[in-house]
Amino acid sequence: MIALILMLACDGGTDDGTDKAPVDTATTDTTDAGTTDDTDSTATDDTGAALDPFCDDAPVVTWENWGEGFMVERCSSCHAASSAERNGAPDAVNFDTHDEAVALSDRVLARTVDVGDMPPSGGVTADDLYLLEVWLSCWEDPQPGTGVNDGDDSTPDPEEDDEPYLSDDTDVDLPSFDAEAVGAALGAAMTDARQISAVPVVAGYFEATAGMDETCPGWLNFDGTEYWYDYCTTLDGTTFDGYGAHVLFEDYPLGDGNYWDGYQISSLGSVTTPAGDVFEAAGAAYVLWTEASDGGLIYQSYVEGGFSYDGPAAAGTWLEDNLSPTLSTYAIAYPGFGPGADDGNAIVLSGQVLVEDASVAAVVFEELFIYDETLGSPCPSEPDGMISVLNTSGVWVDLVFDGGQWGEAVDPAVCDGCGSAWYQGNLLGEVCADFSGLTDWGTNPWE
Repeated sequence: MIALILMLACDGGTDDGTDKAPVDTATTDTTDAGTTDDTDSTATDDTGAALDPFCDDAPVVTWENWGEGFMVERCSSCHAASSAERNGAPDAVNFDTHDEAVALSDRVLARTVDVGDMPPSGGVTADDLYLLEVWLSCWEDPQPGTGVNDGDDSTPDPEEDDEPYLSDDTDVDLPSFDAEAVGAALGAAMTDARQISAVPVVAGYFEATAGMDETCPGWLNFDGTEYWYDYCTTLDGTTFDGYGAHVLFEDYPLGDGNYWDGYQISSLGSVTTPAGDVFEAAGAAYVLWTEASDGGLIYQSYVEGGFSYDGPAAAGTWLEDNLSPTLSTYAIAYPGFGPGADDGNAIVLSGQVLVEDASVAAVVFEELFIYDETLGSPCPSEPDGMISVLNTSGVWVDLVFDGGQWGEAVDPAVCDGCGSAWYQGNLLGEVCADFSGLTDWGTNPWE
């Protein structure tokens, strides 16, 4: 049910009324150049050897025959120098030219293909995701020393080495990097990120749509799910414009042995209350909770797309600030677990959030996990996983932390709340931050 609604929301989120020609993923029609190439094309390095099985028989995808059109259609509304409303996109991150797009190819792939949080409204087809990866991985030259399309056999395999590998290129211009400022901003962002959940989205949706009546809105059924779909005004003055759905979960089995309660909403449109409060949505969100057999209180939240609301239910929450996070949260609390009846907490974050700071514009969490001393963590001051930080100059830096997974032994020497900072495979130094905001929350991470 959850997957179905998320898929529908993404499919409807980016329809701009234009028709796109179907893409042949085996060959590429270069009609723009006046010629057609119907032969299989295999990406090779300078020796003529195939670079990677992924690139074998890959179509020829270039900026000219596909990439520029994709960037204009999917990215330029926020990431063009001429964009009047950038929706929080850093001023320095634009994709107007080939060089600008390729310079950030690793981040484009990470955010669009791996994390899947760009564009925020979703809707990128599987064909386009494949072509994007083919273009940037097989037919462009990424940053030197990554081992892709540069013929460098000496680069360590990241699957065999958990540490970011060093670049062999000594001419990389390293960005200015204030580790102390980044650490301070990161620490402040931890509590903010932990408090972002689908709770205010769901509450705002139900508050705004409370005026539904028999006259408005109209309803349709999609594979067993009821959606409202209309432009209308109810008898009490509530205006609906677009479509939306909501689902109540009661004792719902997710296959993990637990039975979950919660809510999910999916919407593309707006609802205006009689008081003039406006709920706007272009995405999906859900919040679930359960009590496990061992007494643990487990919470899940997912937010994707753009949401805003200025009604009472949004007061004091991130929804009031018009943020557009794409964030998945999985949290566990064990009330009174410790010797002093302390609450034990653990949390996993994945996704991206914007940050209002002079040095950091956004952070991306990649399966960031931390649990506290009450639950037996040998390293409660440091998470395990990676955080990618976007500075206000448009430069991404990856921070790697080694706090250990559940029950994993951790070398005390690396348990210091500090992580190594990397830029394009080059070590910049160390960033230390206060991560207590991730685990200091009692029995509910969002209260």
